[in-house]
Amino acid sequence: MNTMVRNLKKVENGIDISLNSRYYCLIFKIIKLKIKSEAMKMVHKKTLDSFACLMQTNRYMQDQMKDWLHKYKLTFTEYSVLQVLHQKGRQSVQQISKSVWLTSGSMTYVIDRLQEKGYLSRSDCKEDRRVVFVTITNAGKELMDLISSYLLERISTLFQQTTEEEQQLLIHILHKITQNKLTHT
Repeated sequence: MNTMVRNLKKVENGIDISLNSRYYCLIFKIIKLKIKSEAMKMVHKKTLDSFACLMQTNRYMQDQMKDWLHKYKLTFTEYSVLQVLHQKGRQSVQQISKSVWLTSGSMTYVIDRLQEKGYLSRSDCKEDRRVVFVTITNAGKELMDLISSYLLERISTLFQQTTEEEQQLLIHILHKITQNKLTHT
């Protein structure tokens, strides 16, 4: 039986190995594990590098937006609320909160500031007193039209060295990432 095992040839993963002894078989398994381990390290490194690059880019973009919006005396959060109202029309505070990922308590503060600036107005819901609707005013619409053209110029300069195909690929990748929500925290 031992002679048969020693002379047995095994093909695994396209590599022909001779099993002259258990020693060679063990070495082969160790090499295979080492290769797999190194490949996993490379995958993890690329994943972490991708994540770090994404986070750096996100921070850079947020800083750029902050600088650009400072010209209009708006914070990014205020701009986000106005953008939702400009695109979707009248919304409840809860609907806006979901769109811009803020708690309703934080949203109340932002809405107060925007209302003081004259960019939006509030109205109570007749069917449910707990619900408050928010609407962008004409002054808010004019501001958003002005900001939109300004931001379009600035954002275009950020992407001027990329092709349409690269931009489409970026959109595709970012959508894949956001669709792959973590289920464990």
